[in-house]
Amino acid sequence: MKGINKIIWGLVFALFNINFGFINLLPDVIGYAMIAYGASELGFEKAKKWAVWLALLSFPSIINLNGNLLEGIQMTPMYFASTIYHAIIVLFHIVLIYEILKALIKLAEQKGLETIVGKAKKRINQYTIITIIYLVGMSFVINMDELISLTFLVLISVLIFIMEIIIIFLIREFSRLLVE
Repeated sequence: MKGINKIIWGLVFALFNINFGFINLLPDVIGYAMIAYGASELGFEKAKKWAVWLALLSFPSIINLNGNLLEGIQMTPMYFASTIYHAIIVLFHIVLIYEILKALIKLAEQKGLETIVGKAKKRINQYTIITIIYLVGMSFVINMDELISLTFLVLISVLIFIMEIIIIFLIREFSRLLVE
């Protein structure tokens, strides 16, 4: 299933940020465009729509102006706007992952692959909870001690990264099982 491979590679592009100076060498916009193309090939229309929205919204990620996460955090209108922008991207990404897995679950149920269906439902719940904890926690980072803020950001970022990798491998497993 070539469409699933495009989705997997798109998620890899969206997951990794490799910067050369302030230029992102793996821009999210390319990853989300790949996901939209793969979802379109598979007939996952809802996932395609979310991926297109994310591609459009993530276009500014080509240029990385973030710098150090905790350096000089001040409650300015620009900081507030970038926090809202980031939260919207994260929320849309959660919905995109949900729509991809929901479509794959439907295909797996049609083939009677109940084991992977249960695994997928469990993983999407875990991923959603961890990501919501991250979003809520980000609201409080500005008021926390710097060490606590840094610890929270590192731990939750590692957890989200691990969950993203697990989701990618889960989608790969769907690909393998659906072809059989």
